[in-house]
Amino acid sequence: MTHRIAGRMTPPPTLVLATRSPSRAAQLTAAGFAFEQVDPPFEDPDQPGQSSPPELEARALAGQKALSVYELTATGAVILSADTIVITSDNLHVGKPVDAEDARSMLEALIVKPHRILTGVAILLADRMLFAHEEAVIDMAPPSREALDAYVASGRWRGAAGGYRLDDLKELGWSTTTSLDPVGGLPITRVTSMLADLGVYPNG
Repeated sequence: MTHRIAGRMTPPPTLVLATRSPSRAAQLTAAGFAFEQVDPPFEDPDQPGQSSPPELEARALAGQKALSVYELTATGAVILSADTIVITSDNLHVGKPVDAEDARSMLEALIVKPHRILTGVAILLADRMLFAHEEAVIDMAPPSREALDAYVASGRWRGAAGGYRLDDLKELGWSTTTSLDPVGGLPITRVTSMLADLGVYPNG
């Protein structure tokens, strides 16, 4: 889509996805967006803080990822980033597992009771930063011991908040329900609306 300014057509801004997440890239692609993906130099901690409200923590981490590639805005690019925090039924903020044992412990804790998943979004254009977040309640039916063992051995937990991605669990046949889908990688409906406000639209 192009825009008409003072009688001439101008191309839309370049969209840059500032995250190494393949699932977020897949969501943007499925939604019809053309974008470049970069690995932001900002390294978010494996474990989020516990004192701040999780929505502020997720937004702040997403914002820091976006700002770490701020130089790309000099070309007029729109920078999109996100960060996800999982919140247990005991209100513990859970980040990414550091190893297989940590992944197993996280999953065993999350399977017991429904938990929350919260994704913060930051979109940066020049000196303007937009923030949003979405939250969902996730309920997992306990898998068999064999299924849990196989999942941990697969390594799919690497880089995933709470040790899992919903799409992976669904693909493996785990029974999961969510109050808002999708939300874990990107709350794509909210993101699409925010990008439209900045002149970035899906192709076609």
